[in-house]
Amino acid sequence: MGKSKTELYIATTKLNIREKPSKGSEIAADSPVGEGAEITVYTGTETEADGYEWIQVNFKGKKRWAAKEYLLPAIIDEEVNSQCS
Repeated sequence: MGKSKTELYIATTKLNIREKPSKGSEIAADSPVGEGAEITVYTGTETEADGYEWIQVNFKGKKRWAAKEYLLPAIIDEEVNSQCS
């Protein structure tokens, strides 16, 4: 398996980060994260369990899991960024 690409996502609600891709899995320490939190996800790691699509995330330097339906891709407006430069 090749190296996963990372992308920035935003939590749409208070979100539990889990040790494994399962609702029954232990919740990671310092979780949940708040609505609007920036989460780095590893693309191509999606898996389904317990009625959710899970994606692997970087949480405090460790690979953990989050339900993807509570995450949205972060969109950077290049026009706004170029005006700020």
